[in-house]
This record gives sequence, structure tokens and C-alpha cells, in this order.
Amino acid sequence: MLILTGFAFLSGVVTILSPCILPVLPLVLAGSAGSGRRRPLGIVAGFVAGFTVFTVSLTALSRILGISPNFLRGVAVVVLSIFALVMILPGLERLFERGAGFLVRRYQPERNGKSSSAGFLGGLPVGVSLGILWTPCVGPILASVITIAIASSIDAGAFVITLAYSLGTAIPMMAIMLGGRRLLDKFPGLHRNLGRIRRFFGVLMLFVAVSIGLGWDLRFQAAVLRAFPGYGENLTALENSDAVLRALDRREERLIRPVEEYTREGLFSGVGSDLSREGVAGLYGAAPPIRAQGPWINSDPLSMNDLAGKVVLIDFWTYSCINCIRTLPYLRDWHEKYSDKGFVILGVHSPEFAFERNPENVRKAVKDLDVRWPVVLDNGYDQWRSYANRFWPSHYLIDTRGQVRYFTFGEGHYLETEQMIRNLLIEGGSQVPVILRQETRQDYAATPETYLGAKRAERYYGEGELRMGTGEYARTDELPEHHWSLQGTWKVSLEYIEAAGDDSVLLLNFEARYVYGVLSPAVEPGGPGLKVVLDGGETVIPVAESRMYELASRSREAGGKLKLYVPEGTRLYSFTFGG
Repeated sequence: MLILTGFAFLSGVVTILSPCILPVLPLVLAGSAGSGRRRPLGIVAGFVAGFTVFTVSLTALSRILGISPNFLRGVAVVVLSIFALVMILPGLERLFERGAGFLVRRYQPERNGKSSSAGFLGGLPVGVSLGILWTPCVGPILASVITIAIASSIDAGAFVITLAYSLGTAIPMMAIMLGGRRLLDKFPGLHRNLGRIRRFFGVLMLFVAVSIGLGWDLRFQAAVLRAFPGYGENLTALENSDAVLRALDRREERLIRPVEEYTREGLFSGVGSDLSREGVAGLYGAAPPIRAQGPWINSDPLSMNDLAGKVVLIDFWTYSCINCIRTLPYLRDWHEKYSDKGFVILGVHSPEFAFERNPENVRKAVKDLDVRWPVVLDNGYDQWRSYANRFWPSHYLIDTRGQVRYFTFGEGHYLETEQMIRNLLIEGGSQVPVILRQETRQDYAATPETYLGAKRAERYYGEGELRMGTGEYARTDELPEHHWSLQGTWKVSLEYIEAAGDDSVLLLNFEARYVYGVLSPAVEPGGPGLKVVLDGGETVIPVAESRMYELASRSREAGGKLKLYVPEGTRLYSFTFGG
């Protein structure tokens, strides 16, 4: 914990030099020109509070308030725009100062006819808004904190680490604002024109706020990196040290695990590292309660008491997972054959990627994939943790008495699973049909599933390492089988890679019949599609929503080199393959 806190503080200090900070630096500079001597302190205090709270609690706040994180970012842009107008328009500035002074006088006496806190109070909302807009600019340590927070594992350590980062960032931020103040005080000519300087920074602040709202800040970052390809490349290198990575692994292992209430005696508590019981009938303990928060699709909320006397199949899945999708025809067949015999499928949608947390995306996928049974969203991973689950897809069979009797991971075991369903139905007193559907052969491709984000990146090949943040990648002439490489400007995040320029190309050397990719569209709709080049042919795929897309289909499994010309702003999460 001490190691992560220390490195988070140091990372905060150097993050002021990061390319992703450049678009918001004018907002920091504007803090030196605002009215009130204590305004910089208010901005820094607001930034530390806003960044710490929103970084750690954004997922929970979005769920509780029912709003998108992008909405909160939009609110921050509006607040900054309002304060920019206060700096530009003297009448609005006087009105704000009277209002702020009135609030301060209610709680604090005036000193020499003036309140010393009006400037501080005026800086607070600017700082909070700046903290919200600063949130995406993080390295591996804070990215790990955010990932664990998504799994509803917020602890005191998350706040301490994030607070250390924000305090580290606050030091150069405060230095910039105080340096600007000192410069204004030192030169009488500048001080005499303080009103004009304030209005200039107000205009600059308004321009930056509008630019961030329109997404121009990302384009600016890409332009800077095209002009200076190596800029900011090593700023997060100190976070990639062995000591930090080991500390992160220990922290994640401690937090992302079943909590005590899920592992009490007699309750099914998962299989741990022993997978030998997969596909073996047995008595594995009582099924955990249904703890997923929802919302529910195709059903009112259910509890295990509601399902008493039923044979239940718990299906952990997520809609962009090709392995999950390939199990759906079998689940649909079992639902049709046995639902009137006392058999219930409960789909637990535990998201793998951030866009899969959106209920509307899941509802659309449930409809498109013809999922007819109850589905509950498990965005907090409560149900996932209660089963100590580790795989997509996973299937757990529960008998009429609420005992876990059988489980499988991944694809396959269809004939055995159906026979177990029949056995449990018969055991519970139901009459079931005699004929079983024969299991079809499952074809697997030679190239394995490949993740692209920095957290789980596999088989990347190129000059240098895949690195967090935005950077330029050079073309490589050789690409080993089952590997991929980048060319042009790309932004690398923990979960995904994002095309950050009009020159973003991805190369993939694979062996398969089918190639699938999980993608999210660019922020601005109606742009160019994803151009796919393979075997001398070329196709364009419109990427209009966040989901899995079929990128290539051939008559048989064979080797090939896929070339993707990716529109700016499009995100790629993973590739999966079919034989």
C-alpha cells in the first residue's frame, strides 16, 4: 500500500507534463488571473476533492443517480463555461462577487472590510469541474483503482491512492497559478491591465471548455503527438516498475474475490484453482442468493425463493463475447424443451467492457440475439463474486432444493449438461421427453482470442512496447503468425486501443475461418466505416454501436493477414476467431 501511495504521488507530480493534460492547462493558467488572492487555493482544493471523489466513486454515482459519466463531464464543461463568462463580463463578475461575498459573510466575519474567502469560494467549483475533466488522464496505478471500483470493491486504500495522486498533481498546479500571480504583481504594466488579462483568460477558458465539450481536445493531443512522436512516452514508466506491478497484483487479488458472506459454511463458494470438478455431478453446496442489482430484462426481479422447486441454470455471459454467443442456440433449445417442465435459465450479464454496462445496449443485444429467458445485469459483479466465477461463459445447474449440482466453463459439454438437466428434472418429479439432441462438433480456430487493451494485451509485435497513452507506432515489415501490430497514431487504454488520427492502421496475422472484433464507434456519428483488407479484397463495415462485429468470413480455415484502416475515435477491444 505504501509503495502504491508513494508512486501515485510521484505520478501525480509528473502528470502535468503529459500530452493528455495539455488541452486543460489553459484552465490552470486562468486560475492565476481570477479575482481573489485565495482563488488558486480554492481551485486546488476543489480539484483534489473533485478528482478523488469522482475517480473512485464515478461508477457508484452513475448507478445511484441513473446518469451517464458523460453527463457529469458535460456538467463540468457547463460550469467552466459559466465561470469563463464571469471573467469576461464585468457585470456578471460583480454579480457573482456580491453573491459569493454574501454567502461568505454569513459564516465568516469580514477582515478590514473585505472577506478573505470570496476568492476561495469562487475557485472551488472551477477546481471540482477541473477534477472531473482530469479523470481520464491516469496511469496504470489509478487505472487499476478504477477497474477494481467498477467491480464495487471501493476501499479506504482506493481513496488514499487517488488522494495521493491528486495531491501530487496539485503541487505543480499550485506553482503555476502562484507563479502567474507573482508575475502579475511584479510588473506594474501587467497589474494595471489586470482586467484585460482576466478577460483574455476568460475567453481562453471558454474556448477550452467548448473544445472539450466537442471533443476537440483529443484531436489536439493527436496533432501534438504527430508533431512530436516521442513526447510524454516515458512519463508513466515509473509506474511500470516490478515493485508497483507486484503491489497492484496483490491488491487486486485481495479485493476481487468472494467476500465472507458469500463463503460461509454450506454455501457454494466456487471452485478456486481446482477445475477438476468441472462437468462432474455432485453436491457442491447451496446456491448463493441472487445479489445482482439489475435492472432485469424479460422478467420481474427474482429471488432464489421464487425459484424454489425449479431446476435453474445460471448462465454468466456478456453480449460481445463470441464464446457466450455460440452457446445461445443450445440454451434456446433447452429453454424451448424444458421451460414448461420446471426448468428456468437465468442469464447473469456480467460486463467485460465498459460499454456493456449500459442497460439499453444490453436490452438491444438481448432482443437481437433472441434471448427469451430472464436476464439480470450484474454491473457490480455481486453475483459473479458470490460464485467466485472466473470465466465467460459459465453455467451452474441448481436442483429443486437449491443445491448446486453441476457446472461447466466455456463452450462444449452440451450433451452432458442437457442430460444433467433431465436427471434433475426427473429427480424433482417432472416428466421429460426421451430424445436428446446430439451435440454438434465445435470448431476452434488456430489463433486464440486476443485482447488489445494494455491490461490484457497479448501477442503484440512492433518496434518497442505497447504503451499507455497516445503515441505514434511505426510500420513493421515482419509479423509472426497469431500476432498483431499498429501503425500510425493510437491511444492505448487498459481496456481498449483507440484510433487517434487519420493514419491509424492495425495489422493481424491469423489462422481461422472467421474473424470477429469487439468495437465501439467514434464519438461523432456518420463518419467513415472500418475498412477491412484481406486476400486482395476490401470491405467497409459501418461501426454504429458498441458490440461484436464479423470482420472476415472465408470458406475454410486458412492463414491470412488482415489489415484494418480504423476511423479516428473508433475503439477496438478484442479479436475472437472461429474455425
